[in-house]
Amino acid sequence: MKKESSPMKAWLLLLFAVYGVFGFSGCQAGKAVVSEDADAFSSVIEEELVDENLATDEQGSLGRLLLEPDNTQITFQGKAGPMTQSGSFQRFSGFIDIQGKDPAEAKLEVQIEMDSVKTRIGLLTRHLKSKDFFEVKNFPTASFLSTSIEATDELGSYQLNGRLTVHGVTRHVKIPAKIQIRPTEVLMEMEWIIKQSDYRMEKATLRTQDAVPITVTASIPRNTAE
Repeated sequence: MKKESSPMKAWLLLLFAVYGVFGFSGCQAGKAVVSEDADAFSSVIEEELVDENLATDEQGSLGRLLLEPDNTQITFQGKAGPMTQSGSFQRFSGFIDIQGKDPAEAKLEVQIEMDSVKTRIGLLTRHLKSKDFFEVKNFPTASFLSTSIEATDELGSYQLNGRLTVHGVTRHVKIPAKIQIRPTEVLMEMEWIIKQSDYRMEKATLRTQDAVPITVTASIPRNTAE
């Protein structure tokens, strides 16, 4: 019986050895997939940014990358009493001009067609275009033009300084942003609050909360360079 069991033990040992090797490799591959699918800004580590910046340096300047509705979303949230409604802008154009590998050296410009505002409620959408809010017939566009971009202490985070024009009023603003340069795309995320009263929209504040959160997210392919 002992001689017959030896081949069986050998096969079992071989099977466990093969399973151990491929099983361990599978676990490692699974971890890699999870890491790649994680949020672009919350999961990024310093080594990844260094590698991407080196790749950018080898390929030269990115140039002017176009911001379009296909790769960028501009949204806001308005609040009236206990009710909160979200909206967005469907037509806009702009660019981020990155002549080096450092986002702090970039320039950003955006032009928004205010008539393209959209919410889930048709009546609300029409009201936002009226004199009570955006008054789109007299002020058809809003715009942002950066004057400087400063790196912060947090890796991948910046402060955009620039001029924001809404409802015919231009104000200097400071916008926190996360910018990441990848081999095939540039990722951006901005979130800040504007006050309607700062842009002569006092009628709007009689109906809605003055402070309005604005969010801009973008995933811009590097092949959009002009």
